Amino acid sequence: MLWLVAVALFGSFVSLYYYLIVLKVIFVDQPAGSTSQRLNFSTPGDFVKSVTIIALAAAVLFLGIMPQTLAARIIASLP
Repeated sequence: MLWLVAVALFGSFVSLYYYLIVLKVIFVDQPAGSTSQRLNFSTPGDFVKSVTIIALAAAVLFLGIMPQTLAARIIASLP
């Protein structure tokens, strides 16, 4: 069974390499033509994006603080 542990370790190292590449691109590399971008609410697309993000963040916070509201409905629907 030692060979199975070696295969699992090798797979873990390969996946760790790929995950670290993603993290490097997100946090270390500078985007091409990097400029400071701010939301411009004069365009409808930016307003819709902002409202969507705010609504989803509020839903996540609400369900995180009061999970019993959703859990009660789920439990009630079970046979």
